[in-house]
Amino acid sequence: MTYQERLRLLSMTESELSNDFRIDIQKASGNGGQKVNKTSSSVRITHIPSGLNVRCMDSRSQLENRKKALSRLQRQIAINLLIPLTETPLTERDFALEPVPSVNNPRYVLWLADFFDLLFSCDADLHKTGDLLHSSSSRIRRILQHDPMLWRDFISLKKQRGLMPSGKEENEDIKNDSGNL
Repeated sequence: MTYQERLRLLSMTESELSNDFRIDIQKASGNGGQKVNKTSSSVRITHIPSGLNVRCMDSRSQLENRKKALSRLQRQIAINLLIPLTETPLTERDFALEPVPSVNNPRYVLWLADFFDLLFSCDADLHKTGDLLHSSSSRIRRILQHDPMLWRDFISLKKQRGLMPSGKEENEDIKNDSGNL
């Protein structure tokens, strides 16, 4: 996958879903009363080339679930489909740390993709990443930990790639998990 292809996927709206995606509609399961097993409101979207998929059954509305599922899938694409920095000039990428885009900002997934590309081009080393961005490793850590799901994804991706987290990161991961119980 090229940088431009990923950019297109991350900028795509629901109406622009292409042949690269499969949308499955199912009846939601679990608690929720009488209506949960009668309406087909659960949505699963799969990006066929990468195999990434997400499921959403938060709402009774299929339309709302489709929008949320697409948003979650775009986040997964941004985090998991990394593009080497050598493919595009750094000046074309968005590494701005001040201000970090809000999760609700439509550009957030684009920023997230560029940030993770840089982070993993430095072997997920927060010190190296901080040096490239003229920032500190603690600032990079705070950015990642600001969104607990992002921190968990970062630790998980490090483990998948054989870049084991440092003891401090592992302890932070345990603290974040225990705080959500």
